[in-house]
Amino acid sequence: MRNIPYEEEDYKKGFSLKLSKVMRNESSHMTYLKSFNYYDNIIEKRKASNEGYDEVIFLNTKGYIAEGA
Repeated sequence: MRNIPYEEEDYKKGFSLKLSKVMRNESSHMTYLKSFNYYDNIIEKRKASNEGYDEVIFLNTKGYIAEGA
């Protein structure tokens, strides 16, 4: 089980989100293999954190929310 880094106060305060410019290709066979696309998550999460955001959200090529980092 993965540890959740957020405290109760974080949920009360809310989170600041940023949309990534990296799009998820929902038609790709690699979409479902986390080992192939996790590097984008790390890079985009670091960029968002450096800009003061709590989380980065990825959209797919149709503009729908695909996932968070």
